[in-house]
Amino acid sequence: MGYGTSAEPSGLFLLLLLFLLVVAILWILLPFAVFGIKDRLNRMAKQNALTYDHLAEITAELRRQTEQQEHAVTDDHLAEIAAELRRQTEQLKALVLQQKVLIQKMSKTASPGPAERPPAGPPKGK
Repeated sequence: MGYGTSAEPSGLFLLLLLFLLVVAILWILLPFAVFGIKDRLNRMAKQNALTYDHLAEITAELRRQTEQQEHAVTDDHLAEIAAELRRQTEQLKALVLQQKVLIQKMSKTASPGPAERPPAGPPKGK
């Protein structure tokens, strides 16, 4: 009985045989996996292109809306303008009233007294 002369396969030989069997099975299945993944990748690329097109459309629409909003006057802005105009109108009314009062005061002080006034009617005696 010598070493390596027995007809029984050793444990290492069985492990190597099992490994080679697994590699052979995987090698046979590899093309099916590659072609299956290839179809998925093609579908994903098409979907990605559609998504990109939709994003480009959305971006263009957002830019268009932003430009419109920049040029449009909003209702809030119009309300602010109207309130400012009302405030300025009230200020102008107050200034006009002050001017009228000042004009009346000035006309009272500049008007001639009763002795200096000319007679109101036609001259008497003629």
